[in-house]
Amino acid sequence: MSNTLFSLSTSAASITNLDTSQSKLLVMPLQDYKLLDIEGPDAEKLLQGQCTCDFRRLNSGDWLRGAHCNPKGRILSSFVAQGLTPQHIRLRVHHSIQQTALSALQKYAVFSKVQLSAVESIQVVGLYSLQLEQILTTANLEIPAIGKAAWLENSQLSLLRIDAHRLEMWITKETSLSSQWTEVLATAETATANCWKQLNIRAGITEIDIELHEQLLPHELNYQLIDAVSFRKGCYTGQEIISRTHYKATLKKHLYALRLTLASASGNTEGNQGSTPQAITFGSKLLDQNGSKIGVVIQAAKVSPSDAGEQTWELLALIRDSDYGHENVTLEPYSNAKTQWLTLPYAIPKEHQPN
Repeated sequence: MSNTLFSLSTSAASITNLDTSQSKLLVMPLQDYKLLDIEGPDAEKLLQGQCTCDFRRLNSGDWLRGAHCNPKGRILSSFVAQGLTPQHIRLRVHHSIQQTALSALQKYAVFSKVQLSAVESIQVVGLYSLQLEQILTTANLEIPAIGKAAWLENSQLSLLRIDAHRLEMWITKETSLSSQWTEVLATAETATANCWKQLNIRAGITEIDIELHEQLLPHELNYQLIDAVSFRKGCYTGQEIISRTHYKATLKKHLYALRLTLASASGNTEGNQGSTPQAITFGSKLLDQNGSKIGVVIQAAKVSPSDAGEQTWELLALIRDSDYGHENVTLEPYSNAKTQWLTLPYAIPKEHQPN
């Protein structure tokens, strides 16, 4: 079973669009992710002086969400971190920046007792269900509490409890799963990484890929609201600008989630009349009814079937607080779109909300 789980791939039978009422267990091969290992006596010290989160929390079994920024505070890479031992920390990053993130950290590791390496032998797999805990505990499987991680050294398996309904498995080809795991996973349905991306969007979480590399400050991705920035840990690269933005700036924009439905022939601008909507990507502009820009798309996931007459997308966009909740948002260059604002699981500070 372990080899089958490790080699899961997208197939025609895989679920590609998330059903929010999904109660069955979904297993998702997350090829978008790769891992980095930081090993040695100075592993924690190096990352503590470079990244936005407080790596001392790894000692309590927490997994961490954080970012590595340049001196101007712009994000080079984002990650999820797990402490395997006091001298071994593993980072999960987007596959498109694995080598870039590794090189950026290596520049600061020259005088540290630490070794950094890309990990290719481990597959990241996501588990999701609205009944996740019930399904796994019924099978006599112990899983970490939300925000906690466990490393089962003998079986070479990492478990990270992302939220109430999600669990990440970091697994190798050699991992020997218990009969309980084998039985549970045998009854699961396979879904694609696009479903995991939808879950991140609904959770208000943006992860840095090569398109977003060095483009944004942590505050522009709500990182201060998702426990990805510590303001008590002390100095790190980019900390001065990030802290100044937090304490002294008036933030007028935040990341918001929306669902947009675009018709294939929707009265678009000349040259797009009747055309199939193109992929929504980073930088796509959101407009109000007067054609004025109110924000830009940061990340998006298509949620409608590929053969649908309409295209429905869920997205995270950096939008002016004063335009939050606007009823007539559309996407350039499409003049007709149905818009639904999605509720994030965390609150935007009230002082920044529109009157």
